[in-house]
This record gives sequence, C-alpha cells and structure tokens, in this order.
Amino acid sequence: MNAVSNDVLGVLRGGQPAVALDEALSVCLESSQPTRLTAALALYWSALGQVAPDVQRDWCTSVMRQVRSGELAPSVLALLALGNADESLVYAATLDYVRQGPIALERHNTLVDESIEWVRRGLVINRGAAFAALISLCDESIHERLSSVRLTLSSAEVVTVCRLLAAHAAELPEAFLRDWWELLSQAPSHAAAEPIAALLC
Repeated sequence: MNAVSNDVLGVLRGGQPAVALDEALSVCLESSQPTRLTAALALYWSALGQVAPDVQRDWCTSVMRQVRSGELAPSVLALLALGNADESLVYAATLDYVRQGPIALERHNTLVDESIEWVRRGLVINRGAAFAALISLCDESIHERLSSVRLTLSSAEVVTVCRLLAAHAAELPEAFLRDWWELLSQAPSHAAAEPIAALLC
C-alpha cells in the first residue's frame, strides 16, 4: 500500500475534520479491485459533508500533484474523477487517469474503456466533464468508442463538454464535433446542438 504523503496529510489535518478524506484515500490505495473503490467512494462522499469546499479542492489538487510526481498510485485518480461534481477536478482527474504512464498500449486501452464506462453507466457524477476529458485526447480510436455515448448526454452535459473544451483543449477534434452537431441538429429537440455549433464557429 502506498503511504499517504505528509503534503496530503497537512492539507487534511489543516482543515480539522478533513482527516476523513485520508481514510477514503487509504482504502482506495489498498487495492485496485472495484469493491475497494466502491468502499473508498462511500467514505469519500461521507467525508465531503465534513469539509469546506476549498479544503476539498486543495486536497484533490494535492493528491493529483503527488500522483504526477509518482508519490501516490494512479488508482486514486478514479476516486477523484468519480467522487466529485466539480467539472475542473473531474476533467483533470479523468485526463490524468487515462494518460498515466509509461504503460503498455493494452493497459492504456483498458483505462480508456473504464473511463468510457464511467460515462456510459452514469458512474461519474459529472458525465460532461469526464466526456470532455476523453474527447480532448484527440484520438480517433477513442472518438469512435465515444460515438455511441455522445447522444446519451443531456443538454446541460453538452454545455459542460463545450465549456471545458473551449477552455482546455489545445486543439478541437472538429470532425468528431461536427458529426455530433449534425446528429443533434436533426433531433426533434435540438437545443443541445447550439453549444457545439458555437464551439465550431
């Protein structure tokens, strides 16, 4: 099991009852098994009621920084991506989860498939943010796998996708977006097509 670093613990204990977040992180680090992640999520959501939003954000930012530096296992990114509603946190955690490396191509594809399932099955609280992270990878093979999911997003989720792509994506996957816009614009209620059209202009 990876030890939780002093940096994370400092953020947690500086926020009084925020130490409960540490318990969720420790459970998540113990195993990559789905049952362990489920248990960690239950602890995490319980802990969120005990901490201020700014403490939560600082804690998540600290955890992601330590994953990037190799101090914490990348498996904890699933906890952050699935457990938060904040679009910026979910976007960053999902992106880091699928871009962890260096890893074998087969492992990378498994991580992508897991993330797509988060969106497809509604496991992630902010589906739009996770979807935007996957689109922003600008990988045609990933876009193909997202094609069957994109029409399940609500109008509000499409707005979230477009807002995050506009703010974070270095380049827009225009072919994917244009095809998505064409499909939505043919629907009886096509309000969701408008933010995509605005993004393409």
